[in-house]
Amino acid sequence: FCQADEEDDHSDLALEAAKSRRKVCQAQKALADCTLEHHMVLVDLYRRRVEAANMRLLTADLNVGRMHIERKKAVFRHLWVQVLDVVQPERAVS
Repeated sequence: FCQADEEDDHSDLALEAAKSRRKVCQAQKALADCTLEHHMVLVDLYRRRVEAANMRLLTADLNVGRMHIERKKAVFRHLWVQVLDVVQPERAVS
């Protein structure tokens, strides 16, 4: 009887150890799931920051283009006035 009781105690301990390992694995999986969700939220946050930065860059590009066009218009206006002054000298007097 003593040996059978010992074997039962060993198998009970082995079963408890297996259950404990299973609980540890469940906890590790839950932690991995939470970590994954956390990283996905961060990726979404960074994606939104990139989108906002791209919009600011687009606005800056448009402003540079607008300023470039305005500068060209001013140069052409100045040249046009000079041409008119040569072609119509009486216009320069008035």
